[in-house]
Amino acid sequence: EEIEQKVWIALDEMIRLMQAAVNGNVPIPSQLLGLLPITTQVSAADDYWPQGFQLDSYASQLEAKNAEIGTYTKTPFVRVSLCESYPSTRRANRLSYAVWILLNTLLANVGATGYPTQQELLELDSTRERLELACTHLESINAVLRRA
Repeated sequence: EEIEQKVWIALDEMIRLMQAAVNGNVPIPSQLLGLLPITTQVSAADDYWPQGFQLDSYASQLEAKNAEIGTYTKTPFVRVSLCESYPSTRRANRLSYAVWILLNTLLANVGATGYPTQQELLELDSTRERLELACTHLESINAVLRRA
């Protein structure tokens, strides 16, 4: 779970840095927010997420509004952590693929090279490897955004 937490923290930082760069809101895919662990299940929110972490409040807002998500068909926003039949290992595995939809788009838009292809991601042996690679790329993006 530690690497999953690091990915979420780096993703949160990236969103905040992007919002500061554009001086406005940056859309966050609700499919990603649905994978965010619910802190009451892992520990107290203050202990689990660093000060200023915003993704948890974004997910909570979607829950409170009973938001519906989807482009063509609308379904209620649900955090998979609420489903007993959806274990944390499955959630982390799904995140290890889903985060790349966002990362590949960002990396391609800035002309970055050296990031993995979809096939290379599929060929990685473990969820941990995909999450570690995502964390590395998120930290690289964040370093560039901090300098901007």
